[in-house]
Amino acid sequence: MVGGRQARSSFWIERCEHFAGNFPKNQLNARARLAEGLNPPAVINWLAANDAQGNPTQRQYGVATLQNGAPMAAAYTGVNCLDVKGHRVGPSYSIQGNILLNPGILDSMEARFRAAGGCLANKLMAAMQGANVPGADSRCLDNGTSAMFAFLKVAKPGDSAGTPSLRLFVSYDPLGIEPIDSLQALFDANFVCLSDVGEDASAIPFSVVPNPSTGDTVLRLPENLGAVRLDIFDMHGRLLQTLPAIGDGQPLSLNRRGLLLLRVVAKDGRTGLKKVVVE
Repeated sequence: MVGGRQARSSFWIERCEHFAGNFPKNQLNARARLAEGLNPPAVINWLAANDAQGNPTQRQYGVATLQNGAPMAAAYTGVNCLDVKGHRVGPSYSIQGNILLNPGILDSMEARFRAAGGCLANKLMAAMQGANVPGADSRCLDNGTSAMFAFLKVAKPGDSAGTPSLRLFVSYDPLGIEPIDSLQALFDANFVCLSDVGEDASAIPFSVVPNPSTGDTVLRLPENLGAVRLDIFDMHGRLLQTLPAIGDGQPLSLNRRGLLLLRVVAKDGRTGLKKVVVE
């Protein structure tokens, strides 16, 4: 697993529920120590010394947070976790795994996380792809998939613990469909990083007039492009609405105030992104 945290966000709290041995008391203790201001190594040391069942050797923990504006992370793998087991830690991430096919799964996840651009969600999804190998979870080798299910959660400042800005989940499919591929499809369809805007030189150039607007706008597309699909995302990157076919000069009514992200998708698969401010 991969963890990260933004200042005062609930992201670690969400992830902590999966790093604390799935035991509620350990979860609550981890939250409390973080709330007290303990840094990641101190949180892990405390959890290992105060395991609710008295058996920290069967736990894995990962903590990644900001300490006075600087990233800090730590991890712990108990000696009695099932092989292959281990963790990888960097300044802003913590990756844990057990019952793995081989240690290279962790190395691949770490490399993908470090190489990915964009926001935290992009980097987490890239890390998941690093484990997209049949039998990455060795129990699933006979099924031909990496795992039984896949999920991704990211919270931003202001989110409550139970309602993160991004929550995607793919359940186990006995037919052998790869859950990480299914998760990637959900991610691509339902989430866009605001930081991605303008980074791709091959993206479709388009405009929304006026911008800023009061909600009533017109879409301007390149000549001869034809109708496109239009996806509308909120400021957190969550998909709000999809219009399946819209052409150049077609009026739009954007009925949500604030910063929006518009994505056009052409028939040939090319895309374009544009930020729009609705006052």
